[in-house]
Amino acid sequence: MPRFIAHEADWLRPAFEIWNLNHEYTHYLDGRFNMHGDFAAGMQTPTVWWVEGFAEYISYHYRGVVYQNALNEAGKRTYALSTLFDTTYDHGVTRVYPWGYLAVRYLLQHHRSDVDTILGYYRTGQWQAARTYLKSTIGTKYDTHWYSWLSACASGRCDAECTADDTRALGEDCVRSNRSASLGNYDYLYLWVPAGVTSLKITASGGTGDCDLYFNRATWATTTAYTHRSTGTTNSEAITVTAPPSGYGFVSLHGKQGCAGVTVASEY
Repeated sequence: MPRFIAHEADWLRPAFEIWNLNHEYTHYLDGRFNMHGDFAAGMQTPTVWWVEGFAEYISYHYRGVVYQNALNEAGKRTYALSTLFDTTYDHGVTRVYPWGYLAVRYLLQHHRSDVDTILGYYRTGQWQAARTYLKSTIGTKYDTHWYSWLSACASGRCDAECTADDTRALGEDCVRSNRSASLGNYDYLYLWVPAGVTSLKITASGGTGDCDLYFNRATWATTTAYTHRSTGTTNSEAITVTAPPSGYGFVSLHGKQGCAGVTVASEY
């Protein structure tokens, strides 16, 4: 008969709280319904990314608490998603917990069918099949989008998504990271604005150097062809377009001094 044992966080008195209840109880449910066999069986291959990441995800989501430590780590962009599939307890608490949370949250938000496939293997004890799926079928194919998602998370917008495969394409709540433009040159982006949008906001932030931000409703935006611009002395730029017409809009970073590592975001 499985048992779950928890204890009071007595150092939080007079408030009453069961220490880490949601995280630890998630382990119980995950072990009962997802991970075939006992704990040792589930550790035959590296499954820590899921075991600890899922417990953290459920705990913070259920309690409605912002996982600020994970958001801070996201801004560092330390690990590729494909690397996290190799996590073991020997890698330390930062990689095990906040990075496990980020990996699980990303896959649940953007690749739920992959999670369903992996859990199908975990639930039947097919540990090596799950490992092959993670390392070969998924492999590194999500890493580029993962890094863009991490940049969104670092700014508190983990739910932002760029759905287009074209890395120049922006959209609703979309973040493109690691943009650059050399001195006097442009990094061109674009987006489709649907009918009925009342306000379109485009921002640039982060990185090094100094690039300006331009927008044009009709053609590629340049320093001589724009309808809106933001030309500060850093990469922190913002444009707001009120009641934009439906159709394509064109965005560019212009290298006033050249820039690298810039994040461009759009929302409406």
